Amino acid sequence: MPAYLFTGRGAAVKWQLVKQLASHLNCERTADPSLRSCRVELGSDTVSWCVNCRWIDKDEHPQALKVLSGEGSKSGKVAVEKARELTEELAKSSNYYRVIVVEDASQEFFHRPAANALLKTIEEPHPGILLIFFALSKEDVLPTVVSRCQLLAIVGSSLIEEGIWSLSSGVNPSEPLKIAKFLEIRQLLEETRDPHRKKGLLKSIALAEKLQELLEDEELNFDELIDFLVASEINDLSNLITSSPDLTRYAGELLRLSEMAKIHNRQFVSRKPVLETLAFSWSRLRTELKC
Repeated sequence: MPAYLFTGRGAAVKWQLVKQLASHLNCERTADPSLRSCRVELGSDTVSWCVNCRWIDKDEHPQALKVLSGEGSKSGKVAVEKARELTEELAKSSNYYRVIVVEDASQEFFHRPAANALLKTIEEPHPGILLIFFALSKEDVLPTVVSRCQLLAIVGSSLIEEGIWSLSSGVNPSEPLKIAKFLEIRQLLEETRDPHRKKGLLKSIALAEKLQELLEDEELNFDELIDFLVASEINDLSNLITSSPDLTRYAGELLRLSEMAKIHNRQFVSRKPVLETLAFSWSRLRTELKC
């Protein structure tokens, strides 16, 4: 899915995660896949950051990070005209990976006319676009928006996956995953968390091979499958780590890896190298951050 709904009262954490993600996707360093963004590698030494990371940090980037809000309207609601202008702008090509934030996606402010203007963009996005919606709870948001988003609840400094992939939510996971396959993938994902780096990597490669098999035999949607994996990982880790600076960093890195995998899937004929690269990078990330 090209859209996320961040719920909960952790506004500062939401913005930290958004900026970290936008930086990863647009940093000049990450053109080299062996490197990570200025925000991660150089820390508070902002003088040494690339221009994209500095602009994103200061909310000054002309394209990479944009906010859609009700600011300037008499009612405080997101103006339909603003939503339409944004849709037209996103239809144009860009040299940047654009992260769009709807700062208050509750239907009180992000009402149906404005939401309808963005629905097609959510469903059929151009490459290099990610939409993120903020709200206190998913019940505050229009169902048409919720159904098109991957849901992540943010509590304090932790993230808890609460939505379409949760077994406890009662949602039928048969689309895109049949229940048996869903449970099988969950089990394989858990096995990749082996504390021994080499064993963890081997099990990550096994998971990549299983995903390749499922995508070929079941004709599953690649983007939804990757979103499922990310949501499952965040859910499992947040149950163990209630407050950790590294968790937000890990989640941001993982979101970046997942979005890059989706881009590469559209660029390459074979999914095998895409999945293997994702598995290797994910395993290395776990080892480095000890997650």
